[in-house]
Amino acid sequence: MNTKKNGFITFYILWIGTVCICMALAAASLAACFLKSSRQYMEAIQLTYLSESALHISWSELQERRWQDVPTNDSWDFVDTYGLAEPRQKIKIYCKSGIHQIPFQGYVRAVGRGETTLTERSCALRFEVRQASTGDKTKFIIKKIIY
Repeated sequence: MNTKKNGFITFYILWIGTVCICMALAAASLAACFLKSSRQYMEAIQLTYLSESALHISWSELQERRWQDVPTNDSWDFVDTYGLAEPRQKIKIYCKSGIHQIPFQGYVRAVGRGETTLTERSCALRFEVRQASTGDKTKFIIKKIIY
């Protein structure tokens, strides 16, 4: 008995193999995108924490100054003495205030930047410098914290 082989089973097996490979590639691509997204989210959380910490430390240093020494428009790199930031994360502090005549207002802003994922997070607070009711001491008052 003579049978004909038309290749249908071979074609079907190759087609199933191709579909499986395409599905595996799609799953790998989606997993890579998810991993990248989670890495960006993790760095965003770290940068938010770093900017809050830098703002807190800079605000404490600013309150120790005389009111005449508050910068009117200045920025500086935050010196990370506590080792909070990773090597590719930079923190910059911006301070701007009005004319130095009591009372005056200003803001301090900390910006954390990550070079690996190009993420940036900031935290700022507005302040007002007023004459204290007792003595010649001035006091710094936080008006609003902004993220």
